[in-house]
Amino acid sequence: MGIGWWVAVLIWSGLLTAAELPHYNPEEKPEQALATALAEARESGRKVLLLFGSEWCQDCRSLNRRLMQAPLKDTLDDAVVIVHVDVGNWDRNQDFAARYDHPEARGIPALALLDAEGQALMVTRAGELANVSSMGNAALNDWFRTRLRQFSR
Repeated sequence: MGIGWWVAVLIWSGLLTAAELPHYNPEEKPEQALATALAEARESGRKVLLLFGSEWCQDCRSLNRRLMQAPLKDTLDDAVVIVHVDVGNWDRNQDFAARYDHPEARGIPALALLDAEGQALMVTRAGELANVSSMGNAALNDWFRTRLRQFSR
């Protein structure tokens, strides 16, 4: 195998490295991220999707991988601006989560869907995504499409 093949493999493998996947950053301030996302949502006509989770959570990491893959990526790209909110071990950003009645209380990942003005349209309250790693890609995409359709213009 020539050097060109190895370069191609390295480039391809770098496309989905953990550093490039969406993640929950314990240092990020959700208030600032939300303000930026709301401005982007107003400008683009999209909604804001707050994802509550943590890097230690297998289901959170599974969802983050799928956010970068079809069909979910295609469903969400034109519909929402995504903000990851790190809840740690239910010891981070709890004041922020309280604004949405603690969607993470019954399991993570959890979410809140907001309109471009910041009003909550939908909040998971029953751990609906807490077993996302066992959901098939089509089922997960359908779950999101159904909810987004409920709140489309």
